[in-house]
Amino acid sequence: LFDPGENDLASIIKIELINGTNIKEDGEVSMQFSHFVGLAFWAVYQAILVILLVNIFIAMMNTTYMNVSQCADLEWKYSKSYYQVQFLTPRAVLPPPFRLIYYYAKLMYKTKSNEAIK
Repeated sequence: LFDPGENDLASIIKIELINGTNIKEDGEVSMQFSHFVGLAFWAVYQAILVILLVNIFIAMMNTTYMNVSQCADLEWKYSKSYYQVQFLTPRAVLPPPFRLIYYYAKLMYKTKSNEAIK
């Protein structure tokens, strides 16, 4: 168990390892402690991985939200203009409610030009 040729630190580590594991009579070492440490490291790794992935997801969502919010006004104006243009006839001067003013002005112009000819 204790070898006088080893330094103090190595003998302390060796004693701690022996106390932490189950050594049978024939010198065979049980792997219960190392199996537990392996599972503990795996659990810590999984926890860190989940935290990192959630942080990456949050960062990606923030970036996407910022891009959408910056372009939202421009997209709204484009869609508004697109739907307004669909109600215009190909040679229309004004949109529908203001077309009456145009036709009234055109009628007045023709009546005045007809009066000037007479």
